[in-house]
Amino acid sequence: MSDQHPYDLHAHGNGGFISFDSRSGDVISLPLLSLDRATLRNH
Repeated sequence: MSDQHPYDLHAHGNGGFISFDSRSGDVISLPLLSLDRATLRNH
């Protein structure tokens, strides 16, 4: 992941996805087409 942000954007072929680092160390990936709106909160 990025040193500045807890997420990375990826573009492959006809689609893209975003990957998030979770606090437990897991990576969660979501296709960009499924997102209507996203909010990043750092707690």
